[in-house]
Amino acid sequence: MLSLAPSPPSVPPTTILPTWIKGGANSTLFLDAMTKSRHDTLNQDEEGNWLICPGKSTSGLTLPDLTANCQSLKDTGQLFRGHAKFRNVYAARSQVSLRDCVLHHVSAHGLHSLLAPSSLKHHSKMTSTDMEIWDATYNEEYDGLISLPS
Repeated sequence: MLSLAPSPPSVPPTTILPTWIKGGANSTLFLDAMTKSRHDTLNQDEEGNWLICPGKSTSGLTLPDLTANCQSLKDTGQLFRGHAKFRNVYAARSQVSLRDCVLHHVSAHGLHSLLAPSSLKHHSKMTSTDMEIWDATYNEEYDGLISLPS
């Protein structure tokens, strides 16, 4: 006779939000479309949507799907813990802009030799595929350095 194990108790879904994101938490929001940052508090409405609200208010700007977008908002310098000073917000945004202008990736997939050419003589003796990949890598590095603000 086949017996089934009892079903496990229902487990609530885990959230990927940082621990500081909770109702009443101070935060700074500076979305790309905004002209200045907002120093407000985070709250949730009856449906579970996250809002950024001025003062003790319970109504404010809705942050659509904050659970999914939180890390991206933090990484791009748009959402900060607490009431961040403008110079810190500006510095974070500048770092994002700098990162975006210099970080690219050339794939090394397809290289026959993983040794970088140490001279133009060695470069000229490489296979055409390896030469193309190393040239793309060099150009990416050079263009990234040239695009840095002076």
